[in-house]
Amino acid sequence: MLSVALRLRDLWVWEPVGREVESLRCAMEGHEGFTSKQAVRLMEWAERWEHIPEHLKQFYLRHMNTNQTVSVALYYKLEKRKIEEWQLAILKQLWSDDYGYRPQYDIW
Repeated sequence: MLSVALRLRDLWVWEPVGREVESLRCAMEGHEGFTSKQAVRLMEWAERWEHIPEHLKQFYLRHMNTNQTVSVALYYKLEKRKIEEWQLAILKQLWSDDYGYRPQYDIW
């Protein structure tokens, strides 16, 4: 499981991943248990994170702790859930503010 957690190391400072990694750390130190459901979640998150294009990863990393819409969008991406249209509009505008152009296809 440690190798799975390491695949998500860029996201350790983000609360959803950080919470799971902290649970794993505590379990490894013998303080608490780490459920099979948590293990599956981390494995799925790591797999999905690795398939996100690098430029989109950088966008998420830049904004995940400062913009709630980005944080929710990343969570939905890792959970394989669909984001709402209003969230998509905010993401596109933020992308445009960062890069000077709106994404021409659905990268989310």
